[in-house]
Amino acid sequence: DITMPIIPYPRAHLDTVELYPFKQAIESGIGGIMVGHLRYPGLDSDFKNGASFSSSIINGLLKDELNFKGLVFSEALYKRNVEGIKGLEVKALKAGNDMILVNGNLERIQKEVLQAIRNGEISEDDIREKCRKVLTYKYIFGLNNRPTNISVNGLEARINSPEALQLLSELRRNSVTVLANYGNVLPLTNASNVAVVSLGNKGEDNTFLINLDKHISTDKYRITKDTDENQQKQIAGELSKYNRIIIS
Repeated sequence: DITMPIIPYPRAHLDTVELYPFKQAIESGIGGIMVGHLRYPGLDSDFKNGASFSSSIINGLLKDELNFKGLVFSEALYKRNVEGIKGLEVKALKAGNDMILVNGNLERIQKEVLQAIRNGEISEDDIREKCRKVLTYKYIFGLNNRPTNISVNGLEARINSPEALQLLSELRRNSVTVLANYGNVLPLTNASNVAVVSLGNKGEDNTFLINLDKHISTDKYRITKDTDENQQKQIAGELSKYNRIIIS
């Protein structure tokens, strides 16, 4: 089984680190946010089922406290780390998701949602509000005037346009953050006598190693699951002569 990751930090830490980009995005007018299958005990004391099914996080924090007015949609409800939870779709809607991402028997899901409305678990007004919000965004994007059939021919090339790839590259560069720089070991540009220890199979960190070689000269070592204890000790002994060691 795959379990949900737990983000164990207290609320004060979450406010200044994990929630910071969401606050900035909301202030910038972002139209949609996906809620992930993550457990946040600092945000919801009853965090067993994760943020995707937490009214405290979706309604209490995201919509009320952070004043997010856009679309809230769930992460995929068929992933292995949530498939053991009963009534996934109904729970996700009750928690505040405006849209749910499913990959299953739509007829079954519709019946369960309708039954939840009849039972009073979900109100008709709540469903009506979600539908209005979805239709509003469709109208904003002009989907009422555009053909809804999307050609799959050349779709990958259209999505991965030069402009999109450039944006991805800029996002990757700007997302790297140094949380601490003890001993001023960074930047590495002028460093000498540096070793790189790669953990994992050959080729898995090629991109990192190639880009590193553009800036500094390094000696490289690799440890895999097949590296025995004697080899590990030999590598550890050789590493003692280096000023700096990078773990990849």
